[in-house]
Amino acid sequence: MGAVVFGGFGQLAAKAADISSADLLLAGGAGLRYQLTSKYPMHMRLDDAWGRDGGLLYFSVGEAF
Repeated sequence: MGAVVFGGFGQLAAKAADISSADLLLAGGAGLRYQLTSKYPMHMRLDDAWGRDGGLLYFSVGEAF
């Protein structure tokens, strides 16, 4: 069993020259991990993520990498 916390930020503009005046966009979240097998690294993941437009709950089984 494990836990994660993640976050990020960025800016988006139509032209590279406009990037300094673009809004700063923030996102983040937290999640739980459970390793399903001891032989292979397969995990069950439950993440709650948020950003400018609200939040989402994600559930998945497998490996991200």
